[in-house]
Amino acid sequence: MNAGGADGPRVRTSAHPWGTWLLLDAPQVRNALDPATVAALLAVFGTDGPGAVLLSARGPSFCAGGDLSVLSTAAAGGDLADLLVTRAAAFADLVEAMVACPRPVVAALDGPAVGGGVSLALACDVRLATPRARLVLGWARWGLPPDGGAAALLAAAVGAETAELLLADGAEIGTDSPLAQRVFSRVVTPEDVEPAAVATVSALAASPTARAEKAAAAAPVLAALRAGREEELAAVERAAGEATVVAGLANVYKMKQ
Repeated sequence: MNAGGADGPRVRTSAHPWGTWLLLDAPQVRNALDPATVAALLAVFGTDGPGAVLLSARGPSFCAGGDLSVLSTAAAGGDLADLLVTRAAAFADLVEAMVACPRPVVAALDGPAVGGGVSLALACDVRLATPRARLVLGWARWGLPPDGGAAALLAAAVGAETAELLLADGAEIGTDSPLAQRVFSRVVTPEDVEPAAVATVSALAASPTARAEKAAAAAPVLAALRAGREEELAAVERAAGEATVVAGLANVYKMKQ
């Protein structure tokens, strides 16, 4: 199953003896998430299957979050509010499905995860990172609130008070950060990240206790995601109604030319 964007498939799905490999494959847009990609990922995580799941990315970025060129077009056409809320709801569904997925999920990060890409990474159960990886809490640069359950996911990793400060500052967490051990399960070289990730998902797929352990760890995170969902979507809707946000997003495409 492939999901296509304007430049071809943005996510590729392949079956392996240990489970399912999802490859974000749109390096030309830093693996930004368009609606088709979110839907394709949700189709995998919203259903059960054998083994474990590996999520990785091609190119120098893990995921740049939402596709801002799509948002800029909507802003210019006066449809930003509806699109932002619709996309935020769909992305929240994806993140919740990842956390609730019975199969263990491993992320291989060999580059930055920005905005919604942070939520995508934090929704995984294991995160293998190279020194090039970092989590960029960059929503504020566009005047947008965190989405995809970022506040709940980050709080589960580093604590609620620290998460609130990091999000307010638009901080970055690299593998050299004092918080690295809380958000990255293991740091490996770029050459080793793929074989290490495959070895990790293989071990999880073979483990008789991995699913039960995931379910126990996911329960409080799921509760926090669900409790914060309506407030998060309301914040997105308010932001979409602000003229400065609309103007900024409308200029994204122009800035990229």
